[in-house]
Amino acid sequence: MIIHDMGKSLKIVTLLEQKLKEYCRTDYKIKVYPGQVHGFAQCKPEDMRPKDVPYIEEARMDLLEWLNRTL
Repeated sequence: MIIHDMGKSLKIVTLLEQKLKEYCRTDYKIKVYPGQVHGFAQCKPEDMRPKDVPYIEEARMDLLEWLNRTL
């Protein structure tokens, strides 16, 4: 599972990671993207801010890699 969500505080991200370690039975990776909101990688091209494009591309690649590895 890959989680990209800057809307969560560091405390919540830490709690999430503890719960994943305890209960998750598949591999996962937590990444925090500065200044991004939940679902930022699903933006339509016309809604993308140029400074966010590298984050969007990285998040999409992470998702594809996880799907290929897991499915």
